[in-house]
Amino acid sequence: LTKEYLEKAKEVSAHSAVLLKNNGVLPLKKGEKVSISGPFAEDNTNILGSWFGGGRACDAVSFAEGVIKVNGEENTIVDSRGSEKKYRIVDMADTCLIALGEERYITGEGKTMPDIEIPQEQIECVKRAKILGKKVIAVIFAGRPLAITEIMPYCDAILWAWHGGTMCGEAMAEIIFGNFNPCGKLTVTFPRSTGQIPIHY
Repeated sequence: LTKEYLEKAKEVSAHSAVLLKNNGVLPLKKGEKVSISGPFAEDNTNILGSWFGGGRACDAVSFAEGVIKVNGEENTIVDSRGSEKKYRIVDMADTCLIALGEERYITGEGKTMPDIEIPQEQIECVKRAKILGKKVIAVIFAGRPLAITEIMPYCDAILWAWHGGTMCGEAMAEIIFGNFNPCGKLTVTFPRSTGQIPIHY
């Protein structure tokens, strides 16, 4: 956990991320009022992935922590619990950052899934933000491709973070606010739905 190694971990995570969609909203300007919601907003466990070895969640930087570090606490409103105040919180922001994905425990060897659609509650989270007329940026933390067809019309940008390790949260914030230009490319095909599988390469 030396400064040198943490910087390298952040660099690797940033290089691995893939910008799947951007209609011109990214990068955001520093100081822009943003809200952060979604089940992975303050998560520092699943971002380590299923092959995390001896890594500890307490050493990982969550997405919310990363955004606060880059954009400032005074410009960042965090609500990962989906509270009744969510509409008010989202309405106070210029842009909604929504952290979606899948837990590390259901990825990796021997963890085949019968359904790889984004969970319905996560889809609703994206739709609610868009209904309020905000810019919506989805950051997805997952260990494999998921079917994201249903959320694409509601997102102005989609950043695929994978399970990017200890410094993943800060690395994604660096990309969103223009400190790092996303350069990752897909090495696998993203199916439009579960029913499209198997895909022949």
